[in-house]
Amino acid sequence: MSNAPLPPEEADFFGQDMDLSEMVKGILDLVVSNVGDRRLGRALVDLGNLLAPQELTKVYQTITEKLTDASRQRVARLAPQWNHFLSRGGKVYRREQLWPGVMLYRSAAEGAVRPAMVCFTSKRAGLFMPNCRFLELIGRHPVDVVILTSDTGTFGDWSLCGSRSFHDSLATLKAELAGRGIRPSLYLGASAGGGPAVIAAMLDGRASGIMFGGRFYWPGRKIPLSRAGSAFEPLCACWQGPRVPLHSIFGANMAWDAENTRRLSRLMPHLQANPIPNDDKHSPMATLAARQKLRPVVDLIVQAAAGKPVNFDLVRMP
Repeated sequence: MSNAPLPPEEADFFGQDMDLSEMVKGILDLVVSNVGDRRLGRALVDLGNLLAPQELTKVYQTITEKLTDASRQRVARLAPQWNHFLSRGGKVYRREQLWPGVMLYRSAAEGAVRPAMVCFTSKRAGLFMPNCRFLELIGRHPVDVVILTSDTGTFGDWSLCGSRSFHDSLATLKAELAGRGIRPSLYLGASAGGGPAVIAAMLDGRASGIMFGGRFYWPGRKIPLSRAGSAFEPLCACWQGPRVPLHSIFGANMAWDAENTRRLSRLMPHLQANPIPNDDKHSPMATLAARQKLRPVVDLIVQAAAGKPVNFDLVRMP
């Protein structure tokens, strides 16, 4: 997205075009050189956010076969979600980089027509879970997924192929996907990607939008003032476009997330607020998983991507 260089400690450990053998070597080199937990943990997070489930399964199996018991336990401690892929395998997707920070995961399921979702994620946070885990959860359904990653933590300065605005970048992405026979039916975002996701759905006019712990940053707050001219187009409550389904899922007791939903509701009166009772965390996914409601919510996400009406009533959900 932004071309600004990242500090060395924040830079990606793995290029999006690296092959799996290079990634295996990179992880093994880090383990053998006995780097600190923070650095190794970030490398493991990067892999989990980049690879498709079946790729992570292969990498993890290869790595664990070459490690000592102590090193294997360390990797398992730093990336506990990886154990899922070692024991169960992984759903199959065809991964393709469209641009830096834009990765397409095409479902290998049979059938020419299937839903497609575009996910706005911040660096390393994914969708409040590793991206590969999210892909695995929805993998029971034939869905194509585009994952957008922002290095700056916000999409206010999002630019694809020289596009000068968020609206233009969205149009560029949709045109590229249309050339592959893909039309987004859902925009999904977490944290700083949540606001952009529902805005993208509104601008699209034919897709739903869902945000988890969503936040909306305006020029001057996290977006450098020097880039304010290319930030989000002005939005107002007098928007005349189609009123597509929009949902916000957040912890009822997480004050800042609740406030962001209220602010966006002033611009989008049809935004449905879905607070999670007795939850003060910024990560709704973690709470839903702890309460064994994550899979039902993921199923609703897939239904929304299929164009079906959904109700995220987290109070009455069994």
